[in-house]
Amino acid sequence: MKYLLSTTLIFFNTLLFAQINLVPNFSFEDYSNCPNGYGQLNYVQFWYPSNGTSSDYFNQCTSDAFYSTPNNWLGSQSPKTGIAYAGIGLYYNGYTNYREYVGCELNESLLPNKFYCVKFHVSLADSAQFATSSIGAYISENSNLLTGGGVLNYVPQIENSDTIILDDKQNWMTISGCFKANGGEKYLTIGCFYDDTKINLLTLQNHGITYGINTCYYYIDDVSLVLDTTQNINEYNSETFKFELFPNPAKEALSLKYNISNNASLNIYDILGAKRKALTIESNLNEIVLDLNNYNIGLYFYSISDQKGNRIKTGTFVIE
Repeated sequence: MKYLLSTTLIFFNTLLFAQINLVPNFSFEDYSNCPNGYGQLNYVQFWYPSNGTSSDYFNQCTSDAFYSTPNNWLGSQSPKTGIAYAGIGLYYNGYTNYREYVGCELNESLLPNKFYCVKFHVSLADSAQFATSSIGAYISENSNLLTGGGVLNYVPQIENSDTIILDDKQNWMTISGCFKANGGEKYLTIGCFYDDTKINLLTLQNHGITYGINTCYYYIDDVSLVLDTTQNINEYNSETFKFELFPNPAKEALSLKYNISNNASLNIYDILGAKRKALTIESNLNEIVLDLNNYNIGLYFYSISDQKGNRIKTGTFVIE
């Protein structure tokens, strides 16, 4: 049964993650502490409030009903994946230009002139009095954008359409798009990049919930940034790159046998997208043995790229 479950997970996740997600902890499942108050996004591993404000964290692990899932102080919504999600206010009536954001450091810097695709999901909180179309994702070379709660005055590469007001309180809504990287971008920030004079707002009926009625507040879950393989065509001779990874499933060690003419790079990620290992595959060798004693049991993804950054092979393996 254990081997059957592993095989099923490999098949499912190979389809789902054929493109490696560069966003670590993409569904906010890994945490240092369960939330028990507002503004605790920093409890989520790899995530932070990009402008130093009180972005929130909701997780079923908590004993505080205000910050649990699916029910919490702003309403009720089941996570898109797992048992957790983040939450940010994009507009607060009475607080001029106050904004909240979520940000993370990507697992890899983006390559120049390559196309990448971003996707994330939002759901408007039940108690929100306002909805907006003004939400997007900004990908930058550094994380020092702003502190103090103001608007991040940047042009996001990915942006929801002005004509689509995100007013669904029952379902998760998808924001997605692709862009061409300049190269060196390493940080992702999600939020509203317009001030109060430019944000596109829709006033909603008050549903009688005490908290949050003067806000435009969204839950956020399932964030991804992947290389767009429909645009980035790898120019290499498949006969030049030969790899074999075994045994799979593995226990204490994993062997990689290869025959290549030039050096390549190997990256290993856990199921939440966190990078666990990065190393160079040297062309003058033909085998690497990876010690797995410090790895937890579970499913892992690997990505092999040539010296130009072209991803030439991806796959999965299981540690028992």
